[in-house]
Amino acid sequence: MLDAKNLRPADPSQSVVLVVEDEVGILNVARIALEREGYFVLTADNGQAALHLSRMYPGEIHLLVTDIKMPHMGGVELTKRISIERPNTRIVLMSGNIINEELDPKYLFLPKPFAPRKLTDAVKELVPVRQEPTLQ
Repeated sequence: MLDAKNLRPADPSQSVVLVVEDEVGILNVARIALEREGYFVLTADNGQAALHLSRMYPGEIHLLVTDIKMPHMGGVELTKRISIERPNTRIVLMSGNIINEELDPKYLFLPKPFAPRKLTDAVKELVPVRQEPTLQ
């Protein structure tokens, strides 16, 4: 079992992105592309696993990138819960299907399939690779 409490970016200023996707190939491409850009990436293959990971992870999660249609809990429900529990987390929704439900316009939507560069550009638009240190 994954112990999220021990997951930490090597560089504390590194932005943390949680990618949630039930298709392993897409999940791996997204993870690799974001890690190459300098992000610390957490992954989950469904909404329930992502919510559990979010609850166990002690640090800030700067961005959630989630598929909309997944087993166990879809991306729309996941974003509602993450938004309540982590109100500062930015959100990107992605889907290869026609969306019949109203999506909150404050979330960025990324249609699948997409090139890795399209994903990294969207993420950079919302969250820098490095976070400014906070003064305490």
